[in-house]
Formats: sequence, C-alpha cells, structure tokens
Amino acid sequence: MTIFTRRAFAALMASSAFWAMGPAHAQQPATGEPILIGSSMPLSGPSAVFGLYSQGVDAYFKYVNANGGIDGRPLVLKVYDDAYEPGRTLQNVKRLVESDKVFAVAFVVGTAHNLAIRDYMNEHKVPQVLANTGQAEFGDPEKVAQYPWTTAWLPPYEYEAKTIADYLKANAPEAKVAILRLNDDLGKSLLTGFEKAIEGTGITIVERQVFNQSDASVASPTQVLAYSGADTFLNWSSGTFTPQSVTTMMENGWKPMTFVISWNTSLRTYEPAGLENIVGFLAPAYLKTPTDPSWADDAGVKEYKEAVRTHAPGVDPDQYNVAYGYTEAEIFVKALKAAPELTREALMKSLRNMTITDMTMTLPGVVVETSEEKGDFWPINDLGMRQFDGQSWVDTGFVPVATGE
Repeated sequence: MTIFTRRAFAALMASSAFWAMGPAHAQQPATGEPILIGSSMPLSGPSAVFGLYSQGVDAYFKYVNANGGIDGRPLVLKVYDDAYEPGRTLQNVKRLVESDKVFAVAFVVGTAHNLAIRDYMNEHKVPQVLANTGQAEFGDPEKVAQYPWTTAWLPPYEYEAKTIADYLKANAPEAKVAILRLNDDLGKSLLTGFEKAIEGTGITIVERQVFNQSDASVASPTQVLAYSGADTFLNWSSGTFTPQSVTTMMENGWKPMTFVISWNTSLRTYEPAGLENIVGFLAPAYLKTPTDPSWADDAGVKEYKEAVRTHAPGVDPDQYNVAYGYTEAEIFVKALKAAPELTREALMKSLRNMTITDMTMTLPGVVVETSEEKGDFWPINDLGMRQFDGQSWVDTGFVPVATGE
C-alpha cells in the first residue's frame, strides 16, 4: 500500500565500524508488522510527472504483498510531496526517519534532492537507497566509502551522454549540436560526458543554453538554439520545460534530430506540445517501452501490465514512468530478499553485491549488477536507443560501444 502525504570502500568494508552498529541501527521489523519504506517525490508542481514513479513502486509492492510479502511482512510505501524542492525533500526525510520510523528511504527523485539528504541519512545510519540520480559521485568509490548508507540506481549521466555520442558517430558523424540544459549537476554531468565522448570526432557543439529550475519558460533559450544552425538538438530539459521547448521548436520551424533524457519519455510530458511534434525524437533506453508493439507478446511486459491492473486499479501501465517506478521497486525487493537477514546493514550489503538477470522490464542483455570487489556501484551500465514513431517509443536495436567501460 502507499501513503502519499574500489579501494577506499574496500578498506571500510574490512573495518568493523560500518557493520557493528549495534541494536539501534540493526532494526528488524517485528513479525507481522509492515516494513515501512519512505520516499519524497514531486507529486505537485512542474515536475509532478516524476511522481508517477510512486505509482509504479506501489503497484510492485502490492504485487509482492499479494504473493507473501517479505517473509510474511507486507511492504508499505509512504511518500511525501516535495514539489521538486530540495529543502522540502530534507524536511520530508526528517519526518520519515524521526516520526514515521521508516526502515529505509528509497527512490528519492533528483540529484540536488539526494545530495540535500545524504549527510542526514548517513549521520542517522538509515539507508538512502536507489536514489534517482546518475550524478558521478554517487558511484565514486571514495564517495561510497564516505557515505556508506547511500546508493543510486540510474545509469551514470556520463554513460547516457556517451550513448548519444555513439549514436551520432554511427549515424551523423558531422553533426552540429545545440544543447539545452538545466543549470545543475545533472546538466553539467551530461555536458561533460558528451564533450568527452566527441573528442577527436567531426561532431561539434555550435550553441549551448542554460536555464534554471526557477525560470518561467525555456522559450527564449530554445529560440536562440533554433537559429544557431544546429542540425542536432540535445534537449536535456524535463517537466513542463520540455513541452515548452518543443512548442518553440515548432513555432520556429526547427526540426533537428532531437534527443531527450532517458527518463523523460512519459507521453504525458509531451501531450501539451502535441505528440505529432515529437515524431522521430530519440532517447537512450534500458527499459522496455510498455506501448512498443514489438513487446506486446513479451512475458515480462505482460506480467508487468497484469500486476499494475490487478494491484493498482486506475494506474495506467502504459505510462513509462510507472514502469520506471515498478522497476526500481523490483530491484529493491530482490535485494531485500537476497539479504541474509532483514536489517539495514544486510540491505546495504545486498544492494552493493547484486547480479539480477531476471528483471521484468529491462531490455534484453541489461543486467542489474554491482560489486564491492570491483568497485562498481552503478546497477545499470548498459543503454540502447529508442525513437518515438507517433504512437510509442520504439526500440531501435542500436547498442553503443562499450558503454559501461
């Protein structure tokens, strides 16, 4: 149910400081009591589309509960709205930890938001897991050692940018690129990864524009990009900014090869601008698209849709962000079940030593894998590419070269 309201780390693992936390931090829910998992997401405001993640998480938790739960204990998700404001995220998390007494905080949306709570979570030794960010330091071994109670689940943003660069190398090796990005760690990480990936190629960046989350619109910077002479557009916006930029593109007759962020493909996001105006758009991918006809008979997609319809009536399983939340919940549950005991320490250990090959909605060949020994703390390192055909995002079959290396 849901209530909405590589080296330094090895040294740490070798010490007893991390694991010998004592009874106060080795809490195991009493038999029959729910396992309460907390989260903070934007359920309102311009980024509310990402609140759909909570619907997917809730659907999977209910599916698990209907099949015995975790050793007979039901999972309960408690979510508070932060409207995509990091300050509110911290307030929400303090409430979850201090008042609600959650077992763990998971699935928090946003890089700045996860950074805002990281010190607090680690000071209180409460798991902050499967954070919705791909910012580099969340997978850096030294930072992992510094913040042992924090994990992320998105592919690193640099990998996503490299996937786009690889696609251009193969399909548009002389591309002239315009970039729209948010003035935050996400935007900077994507840009850095892309710049590195195109070094020594014929691909050039001819214009870049930056906007702030507090801006009312991105129409002006998009118009600048439209007149830059670029034939390729990296539209690294999200929320209501994305349809604004699409509308501006159409108003200026600008029809470049356009790429959007992997997790910014919910059709609800683009409907205000008209889905007919995003035909041909591309996005890196690691999950199956629920509306892609090529997956209509896929056993995983069928299982996912049936689970959502059965356990979360009224939730639309065709929404990509619902599938996204369902997937991160599945990783959480599989890690929790693989843990030798139901404690916070065991959960963290399991999340950092996963090999999951039977995920419901990941693309074929995508393995969810982490390893303390290898210093690899990113669960997903492989991405492909998909394209919008007017009805659905369709997988192109493109596989980048050595994405995860």
